[in-house]
Amino acid sequence: MDAISMRTVWVMMLATYSICSFLVILLWLQHRRRYGGTHLWAAGFAGQALGVFLIVMRGVIPDWMSIIAGNASILAGASLTLIGLELFLGQKGSYRKNAVLLIVFLAVQIWGTYVQPSITLRAINSTAGLIAVFILCIRLLVFKVGPEMRRLAWEVALAFSGYCALSLVRLAHLLSAGIGTPDFFRAGAFETVIFICYSLFFIILTHSFTFMVNRRLIKEVNAEKDKFAKAFHSAPFGMVIKRMSDGLILDINEEYEKTTGYAASEMVGKTMPSMQIWERDEDRRAMLEELISNGKVHGLEAALKTRNGSAITGLYSAEIISIDGEEAILSTINDITQRKMMEERIRDISTRDPLTDIYNRRYILERLAVIMNEHERVGRVFTLAMIDLDHFKEINDTW
Repeated sequence: MDAISMRTVWVMMLATYSICSFLVILLWLQHRRRYGGTHLWAAGFAGQALGVFLIVMRGVIPDWMSIIAGNASILAGASLTLIGLELFLGQKGSYRKNAVLLIVFLAVQIWGTYVQPSITLRAINSTAGLIAVFILCIRLLVFKVGPEMRRLAWEVALAFSGYCALSLVRLAHLLSAGIGTPDFFRAGAFETVIFICYSLFFIILTHSFTFMVNRRLIKEVNAEKDKFAKAFHSAPFGMVIKRMSDGLILDINEEYEKTTGYAASEMVGKTMPSMQIWERDEDRRAMLEELISNGKVHGLEAALKTRNGSAITGLYSAEIISIDGEEAILSTINDITQRKMMEERIRDISTRDPLTDIYNRRYILERLAVIMNEHERVGRVFTLAMIDLDHFKEINDTW
């Protein structure tokens, strides 16, 4: 192939690498707060695209920029991608190892450019450097991570294996035949085909990174769902999930069944208003208004009814959550009926005389304080009646 064809292939490579780099940058922006190492993917892919651009500009810019900086940018980008993979998969980043590799690469590249110019030496050096990075990537993805991470990244491992195999084929050809011309863009049909294949593998690698991230995200979402389901069904208080739009009951736990007397089969698929669990529907509407306004309700005492019509007092809390992209209400009910009865009993004991069952001085003073406050605030008129019973002591002493 002539020079124009080879340069055209590299222009196509530049377009491919640029688009793939843009996609990986978007991947980083979407998941930068969730996963480590994605910023290095973005930098690594962008670095390789920059290297391709510098090589395409050969003959327009100085050789040190096109030959040395261009190839170094490609190798550095591949190394950053490797380090990003290590961080993403929970491994320690091999910064020192990659720095040594880059220094050795630069030294050989400078030697083959200025000390003993040789396009074949430079090509062998570039290919060997990439093979070293690819082998480290394959070693990481196949041998250093656990089985779960290995299953997440198998497509990336295959892409790097293809990259490595292609580079080994090129290295073998270079060692046996060399480039055969001092003009890189007249390197011949074999080199042209190799770089077309590099572009294809770069596309495959980009997609494999996307699949790996999505697979990990799905795995973590499923794990969170599993933890939520276990917490939901083992909670020591009643819990119910309702659809926000129409109040359709999606699920209840065992404690909710015990509290209300309704089985899950009787409630799931029906709306909360149709079950008539709230003693007063106006209380339910007021709760919904507060929930919509504040996004949650906490510690609201609610009068509720069980399946057999018994009245209970529930400590009600609710929060708006998202399930499969749809708003829902997660409600909790803690049955405090016994506690309320005990509180009323204690209050009754503290405010009534045990012999006559008449309110005592404490209760009278409390009520008088409330009435006086209302009078001072809104001017409400009240009457205080006092009755004096003659010889009441004799009644007490006798009876």
